[in-house]
Amino acid sequence: MKLKNIIGNILLLALLNLSCENPASTEIKDSFDRGVMLENWLDHYIKPGYSDFLENTNNLALQHSEFQANPTTTNLTLLRESYKNSYSNWQTISIFGIGPAERLDLRGFVNTYPTDPEKIEGHIDDRDVNLVLPSTRNAQGFPALDYLLYKNTNDEELIAELSSDPTSIYLTKLISRLQLLASQVHDHWNVEQRETFITNPESVDRLVNDFLLYYEKYLRAGKLGIPSGVFSGAPLPNHVEAPYSGYLSKSLLIDALIATQSFFNADQGLKDYLEWMEKSSISDRINTHWDAGFKLLTAIDDDLRMQIETDHLKVLKVYDELQKALILLKVDMLQVLSIQVDYVDADGD
Repeated sequence: MKLKNIIGNILLLALLNLSCENPASTEIKDSFDRGVMLENWLDHYIKPGYSDFLENTNNLALQHSEFQANPTTTNLTLLRESYKNSYSNWQTISIFGIGPAERLDLRGFVNTYPTDPEKIEGHIDDRDVNLVLPSTRNAQGFPALDYLLYKNTNDEELIAELSSDPTSIYLTKLISRLQLLASQVHDHWNVEQRETFITNPESVDRLVNDFLLYYEKYLRAGKLGIPSGVFSGAPLPNHVEAPYSGYLSKSLLIDALIATQSFFNADQGLKDYLEWMEKSSISDRINTHWDAGFKLLTAIDDDLRMQIETDHLKVLKVYDELQKALILLKVDMLQVLSIQVDYVDADGD
C-alpha cells in the first residue's frame, strides 16, 4: 500500500506540474497580437482591394460608354481589356466574403459560373428583369460578360449585336450592377469604425474561416476540381471559369493563387502566427505545395477548357497540390491556432 501511495503521489505531482506549466506556455504563445494582424489585413488587403475593385468597375462602365458612342474593333478590344482587368482584380478580393460582401451575396452575384446562356438571352428580351433576385445570379456578373463579349468570334457581327438594343441595354445593366455592388461593399469598409472589426474577438476566426471556405470551395473545387471531374467522375470542361474568352481561364486561376498565397504570407499574418507558435514547418509545407502547383501550371494550356478536353490529368495534378495544402490549412494550422471550422463542406472529400 505504501508503495502504491508513493507512486500515486509521484503521478499526481507530475500532473500538477504539467497543469501549471501548460497555461503559462499557452499564455506566452497566445500573446501573438491578433489585433495587429487584423489591422494589417484591413489596411493592406481588404480596404485597398475593394477600392481597386470599385475603380476597375467604374473604368469598365466608362469603357462601355465609349464603345456605345463609337462601336469599333478598337473600342471592343479596350472594353474586353477593361473586363479582363476587373475580373483579375476580383480574384484578389473574393477571399474576403465577410461583412457587407456576405450580406449582399457579393460572390454569388459577381462570379457564379457556369453562366446560363439561355437565361441571359431571355433576360436580354425582358426589359424589366430584376438582377437583385437570387435566381438571376447565373445570368449576370463576370461570367455573363464573358459570354456576351466572346460568344461570337466574328468581331463585326459581335460589335453590331453589342451596340444595338436590347443587348446593349442588358450589357449596361450588368456593368451597372457590378458598379453598385462594388460601391456598397467599398463604402461599408470605409465608413465602418475600424475598431469594431479590429477589437472584435471573433474577427480572426471568422476571416480565417472565410479564407478557408474560399480556398476549399471556390478556388480548389470551383476552378479546378469540378471542371476536371474530381467530384463527378468525368471531366466537365464547360464548367471552367471564363470558358468563352478561353485565354483568361488559366490567368484568373493564377491570380487567385497569388492572392491566396500573398494573404497567407502577409506580415503579421497566418505564416507569422504559425512561426510564433513554433510551427513554421506547417507554413513551409503549405507554401511548398502552392509553389509546386504554380510550377505544374506552366505546363498547362492557357485555355483550361481546351486543356481539360485534351488532357485533364495535368489539371488533376495541380488540384492534388492544392488539396495537400488544404489539409495542412484546415487541420494542422487550425489546430495550432485554436480556430474551429464554422462551415460545412459537402464535396465529399
